Parts: sequence; C-alpha cells; structure tokens
Amino acid sequence: FDGGKPEPVVQYLGGILKRVKEEKFDLGLVLDGDADRIAAVAPGGIFIHPQKILGLLVLHLVRNRGRSGGIVKTICGTTMMDNIAKKLNLKLYETPVGFKYISDLMINENIVAGGEEAGGMGVQDYVPERDGTLAGLLLLEMMVYQKKNIKQLLDEMEKEFGRYYYERFDLRLDKGGFDINSFKATTTLLGKKVVGCKDFDGVKLICEDESWLMLRPSGTEPLVRAYSEAKTQKRAKDLIKFGEDLLRKK
Repeated sequence: FDGGKPEPVVQYLGGILKRVKEEKFDLGLVLDGDADRIAAVAPGGIFIHPQKILGLLVLHLVRNRGRSGGIVKTICGTTMMDNIAKKLNLKLYETPVGFKYISDLMINENIVAGGEEAGGMGVQDYVPERDGTLAGLLLLEMMVYQKKNIKQLLDEMEKEFGRYYYERFDLRLDKGGFDINSFKATTTLLGKKVVGCKDFDGVKLICEDESWLMLRPSGTEPLVRAYSEAKTQKRAKDLIKFGEDLLRKK
C-alpha cells in the first residue's frame, strides 16, 4: 500500500500496479487490512474498480452458475448495475451507504450478490457479510470457466451494459457547513438537465445523459463525500470538480 492506508483504492496501489505491469501478471488482487474489501489490477497495471468486479460476479453467478434472485447496490453505486438487472430480469435493491443494509437484505430476501462502492461485497449461499477473498476466487473462477482473461471479460461486460467512469472526492467539513437542500434544488448540472433526485442518504442528482453527482455528509466523520459518474471520463471529472467547488464555497 505504499506506506498508506491498507485500503483497496488506487492512490495506495502504486506498488502492485507497477508489479503487475512489469512482471506481466494476468491478474492482481488487492484486499484491505481485514480482507473484507477488494479491488483488482488488470495486465498492464490497470486498476479495476470494485464496482466492475461486482458486475462481473453477478454475471458469473447468474449466467455461469445458474443462480437467481435479486442484486443489491448502494445509492452511490454504478448505473451499470441497473442495466445488468434490467437485461437479466433481476430485481434491483438500492440501499443507503453501509454494508449493514445489504446484509439485512441478504438475510431476508433471495439475493444473488450485493456490494458497495468501497469494495465490500457478499454473495448468495454464504455468510451475509463482505468477503474479499471469496470475491477474488470467484473472479478467478469466472476467468477459468469462460477461458478468457480479465480484460476480455471487462470489455465484454462494458460493451453489453455500458461503460461508465466513476469519481469520488472527500472534503473535511462540519455537518453544519453545507446546506444539502440548496444542492437538492439544482435543476441543471454543467449543461445537462436534472431528471431525477434521490435523497434517502445524501442527495443524488441524475441528469438526462445518465451522468450523476451525489453529495453525502458522513455519518461518522466531519466530512462530506462527493461522488460522480458519467459515460465519459471528462464529464465524470468535471462533475466531481463542480461538487468539490460547491463544497469549498460553503
């Protein structure tokens, strides 16, 4: 983790990104300190976001293993999960941030898999908790089952369900320092009309082009988190910068 926090996030993974590239590994798997969160590295030292891993696991469990049921994402999860649920005719549950909400659904409903943006994910017929090791093994199993490398699997998934770019920014800020309701009243974001709003955990504004920006005060720390997603990397970065600027003005 390059001397940083033991988290599976790209800013702490310079060492494994370099090693996978230089030593030409087929796959790199990254777990956090207690192995309940996961990220991955593709050949060439390319970081694979946990949300893409969750998408691959759902496809593997449903199409290769024949599992059925619903899938779960959090409010700040990728739109690609909506597309997967629609095409595979799976019920999609959307929860507040926190794996405890996903766990409750895994206990009380028939859930194939569920996961959160930070890399925690759980699967059917197992303990209703996060397990990064199991997620990594299932990813390897998918590669073997389909006789394809991780890049081929990612490319096929994104071709079928859409390619999305995801950004996140955290700013230390007292809860009283930002008026979330003023953000909720926004009608356009960087030239795109806002067509949807979700506010059951922070505020998520969804635009006509499927891009979105979400601001959410942390429940445990004096900070506000900004999340964005778009079909182009530029718009995702522009949205997160817009969110950052909005927070810094307060």
